[in-house]
Amino acid sequence: TDDGRITLNWKDIGGQNRYQISKAKSASGKLVTRTLNSDRATSVSVQTDEGTTYYYRLRGVNRIEYVDWNGVSHEKVVFGDWSAAKKYRLE
Repeated sequence: TDDGRITLNWKDIGGQNRYQISKAKSASGKLVTRTLNSDRATSVSVQTDEGTTYYYRLRGVNRIEYVDWNGVSHEKVVFGDWSAAKKYRLE
């Protein structure tokens, strides 16, 4: 696109209350992660550098709040598996 952005789309995997998107310059490279605080998101617009190849991955995340037997509130975060990396290059 003219503004250096691409749109990533995916199917809702269900059961999560947010998503994480990772971006790297190689399929196994260092990740930059962005969390989307929505269980209904199925796309996101991301900034890219023209002529640079990026690899994107997605996973579901669940934040679970619960109260133990003593009445103390706790929070647990459960991460799904990362999807396979998808390669994108903006020309």
